[in-house]
Amino acid sequence: MWIRRLFGAVVISMLAAASSGAQTEVLTSVPVYTGVLIQTGLLTYATGENRSADVTVTELGAPGATSTVRVTFYDEADRAIFRDEGELQRGQPVHVGFPLHMPDGSVRLRASVLIVEKTGKKTLPVMVLESVDLGSFAIEERVSCSPPEDKEGVAPYCPPPAIATTIAVRQ
Repeated sequence: MWIRRLFGAVVISMLAAASSGAQTEVLTSVPVYTGVLIQTGLLTYATGENRSADVTVTELGAPGATSTVRVTFYDEADRAIFRDEGELQRGQPVHVGFPLHMPDGSVRLRASVLIVEKTGKKTLPVMVLESVDLGSFAIEERVSCSPPEDKEGVAPYCPPPAIATTIAVRQ
């Protein structure tokens, strides 16, 4: 019986301490960053033991700019089937390889690449999506894309089947 009373007293004192601390906390807003979202349409890839879909993102902007790069591959039913991410800096590209070891002879996939820069420096990432066959040393470029840049008369290079858009990202 005395154990229950002791336990009850401990719980009540913990709740009182938690509630008094909660009254002094200040809510802060979630930071919003500008990001670039590059999306491809569905592309057909041959599958096999030595095959992969590879995304490489390179930074061509200001030195010191650091971005988070998240690459997601989706199947025909728009289900995320592979995701990876990395930190992008000038001179340190992010490379994501999705192994295509699948029972079917081919698969249709689309890629989504989200690039978020958090240092406030001018960034100019370039993304390349390739189909790689290490068995025959073949590399086929599928998509090459540089996102929008604020320059007069300069259009971003992002031809179909890809599109690049600037978005606001809360993190």
